[in-house]
Amino acid sequence: MPLVVPQEPKTHAFNSNAFNVTWESIELTRENIRGRLIGHRIKYWNTTQEEEDAVYYLSRTTRNWDLIVGLQPDTYYFVKVMAYNAAGEGSESERAEERVKITSFNDRFNQRKNSTQNFTQEEKRAHHNALERKRREHIKESFTNLRKAVPSLKGEKASRAEILKKTTDCIQNMRRKIQANQKDGNDLKHQIAILEEEVDQADAITTSMPSESPIRNIFHYLNVYDGPSTSAQAGLAEEVRRLKAEMEALRQQLATNQSQQVVTVTVADSRAPTQQSNGEVQHMGYENWILVCYLNVPSGHL
Repeated sequence: MPLVVPQEPKTHAFNSNAFNVTWESIELTRENIRGRLIGHRIKYWNTTQEEEDAVYYLSRTTRNWDLIVGLQPDTYYFVKVMAYNAAGEGSESERAEERVKITSFNDRFNQRKNSTQNFTQEEKRAHHNALERKRREHIKESFTNLRKAVPSLKGEKASRAEILKKTTDCIQNMRRKIQANQKDGNDLKHQIAILEEEVDQADAITTSMPSESPIRNIFHYLNVYDGPSTSAQAGLAEEVRRLKAEMEALRQQLATNQSQQVVTVTVADSRAPTQQSNGEVQHMGYENWILVCYLNVPSGHL
């Protein structure tokens, strides 16, 4: 577990039910971390709780800040921070020196407006910076997920423009494969229909055939077999079984063909992610929109 302890934890009101927690960045050395730093564990509680009843928030990031949400408005909170790795968590930091009162951003705005005061530039800048950090983190995470989802980008470092280009190429390639699979599926359905008709005809003749009546050239009339046979009934039954087996194989091939036609295209907004189920790709500036493509297709067909 890490030997280093996060220093100088601080809290900053974000809105009526959230605050930012910051601390001094720790030095990532092998001696300090004893392995790879996975993230931080944030412990917080309010004045109506005992420290033993504190809530723990797991921050899976090595950055030196995070946003805690779901808090009660107009309440004082205490905060402690711990670093952790695969072996466990390290020691707790000092408790935040000041108790932060969580108040509504709108309430503060109305109070200042009524008193003919304005927000300070520092408050505006802090609020804007917090939102901008969250937006950039989301964009970065979306591009990372996109690079992992596209086969031609796995294990490679690429610019955002290259990621979007290869994603578009991948989607177009998959659409061509889907169209080809649909054509193959239609051909298979046609072959199955023909075989079903031949099987029905063969079954009808087999059922109506007298058991001791000699039949010659029956396969010539069915046009399914033209070789010699010592028993017309036995040969016809065998041909029916063969046709049924061939028809079943075609049905299995059709099912496999259809299972390869699953493509889901997700268009994620960097500020408010949404999903599109119609498979259409929207072209937008990558600074505001991130295109994420998940391909549910066997790797051998890419």
